[in-house]
Amino acid sequence: MSTLRSRVPFAAVLALAVGVGAYIGDPVAPAVPTPRASATAGVSAALASGNVRSAAWYCPIASPSRAVAAGDALTISNTGTKRIAVEIQGVSARRVVGRKRIEISGNNATRLTLEEFGVKSDLGVIVEAFGSGVVVEHNITVDQRETSTPCATEPGTRAYFGAATTRKNMQQTVALMNPFGQSAVIDIALLTSDGLLRPKSMQAIEVAARSKVWVSLNAGADQQSVLSVAATARSGRFVAESLLVGRGELATSPISLQIGVPSLATEWHLTDFDRQRSETHQLVIANPGETAIDVNVLTLRDNTVAVEQRIVKLEAGTTRVVSPTVDAEQRDDVSVIVNSQRPFAAGSMHESTARGQQGVSLGAPLSHSSTQWAFGVDHTALLDDSVWFSIENEATSDASVQIVGAAGGIRRNLDIPAQQRVAVKITGNTVVSVVTITSDQRIFVSRRMTGPGGISRSPGVPTL
Repeated sequence: MSTLRSRVPFAAVLALAVGVGAYIGDPVAPAVPTPRASATAGVSAALASGNVRSAAWYCPIASPSRAVAAGDALTISNTGTKRIAVEIQGVSARRVVGRKRIEISGNNATRLTLEEFGVKSDLGVIVEAFGSGVVVEHNITVDQRETSTPCATEPGTRAYFGAATTRKNMQQTVALMNPFGQSAVIDIALLTSDGLLRPKSMQAIEVAARSKVWVSLNAGADQQSVLSVAATARSGRFVAESLLVGRGELATSPISLQIGVPSLATEWHLTDFDRQRSETHQLVIANPGETAIDVNVLTLRDNTVAVEQRIVKLEAGTTRVVSPTVDAEQRDDVSVIVNSQRPFAAGSMHESTARGQQGVSLGAPLSHSSTQWAFGVDHTALLDDSVWFSIENEATSDASVQIVGAAGGIRRNLDIPAQQRVAVKITGNTVVSVVTITSDQRIFVSRRMTGPGGISRSPGVPTL
């Protein structure tokens, strides 16, 4: 294991490690890291800021079946101080359904159950906020298990999920929503450790204008321990969301929602690897490209500048599971940074054998840092025991960070040293919905909620 203690940028740390040959992993030629991609590569959701006329959020509403789940809801939160008008409309079967218009006061939130739209199946939702600072999350409850994820602000011609699984007693589904006025035709490819699969039933999927299509990944490639998903539009644009639920003996396992990212990136940050007893947390990387790539893996331990670095080779059209630390018995919480010269996908997979939590849950990565982050909720009905915010300071200067719950129930001030990560636990939250995290340096932030309803992991929503 290579342990480097440095306060220079991560790229320089990586270059030094490669230069002296101090890496652990596959014996491949070292890859030279490239600067982070510009614009919004890999960003699925971002907060509008400043004087914007309106900002749209797209919620594909993944569910265990085509039916609208009884526990499906949207939380629409206003992180600003001014009252904002919001228009909400469902889309289903080529038509707009259940149009609503509401106002949300500053530092407040409203919860909307999807049953209110009066549609029994194939419902997607569009939320348009007439102002900045609004964040929208999709919450779902299945078999007393609950999870939450931001909806999307970036529709596109592609959508990627770095981590998925169709192993025994696990059901993985994808919702494809086309909120626009022209039809979309979409192909889905599944990346496995053995190569690329293109199930016939997942090619040329037509998603009509103002419609949502439900897809079972198990039907295309069942009993796959780990998958990555790449959806590509032949025509039109769309947004995608994925849901993982346990069945049978795993019905009590945590459930996972992920919003698809509209593009690959050359660098990903996964800030929340909690490594407790009876748990295994692993990195998943995927290469949808046509040539093999070398992926650099950097692991940052909690409250330390120690960096473990290695290089792994990823063949074209494959996915691979990588332990975040070389030592499988290492129990520190960590963040993982992965980068490559060519764009790729990433995610995390958490496996638990603990009583009442057996099964698999998934996590999504972040591709861009920011000085402002937001979460639409800090807890839900079944996830109210504790909330962890995992924060990584990528800057070369110490970061002064403030966590604020809009209703005043949360207020924490932190100093995070340069190029370190911390996990902050907030307990007993029963009144706060909107949470904002601000910093004088660029940081990465993700959230883990726990409680009787399992574990929910989701990325924060940055202001870019």
